[in-house]
Amino acid sequence: MSSATPFLLKSSVKTIAASTAHAEATFAETERSGDDLYVFNSTAGIAFVKWGLSTATVNAAPTDFPIPAGVARVVKVGNIDQVSVILSTGTGNVYVAKGEGV
Repeated sequence: MSSATPFLLKSSVKTIAASTAHAEATFAETERSGDDLYVFNSTAGIAFVKWGLSTATVNAAPTDFPIPAGVARVVKVGNIDQVSVILSTGTGNVYVAKGEGV
């Protein structure tokens, strides 16, 4: 029997209005703790996700980390404050949050 570790939110949940042009969300200084990023792609297309610090350009491209339609993932990202998303097709919301756990 396996046990799951709950995801402990360390930020507010950000809604990214995604499309085939990159869009981003920024976490405030007080929301940057936690090494993990929760991403839920509620769209009908593949969401390509890129993360980093806003001191550099963080623009998602179709070669970045893919999240299939309707899927949630938790990714180890470290200290970041920006997430960028671009969709393979269409428009819709992608939700992201910083925290800890799976």
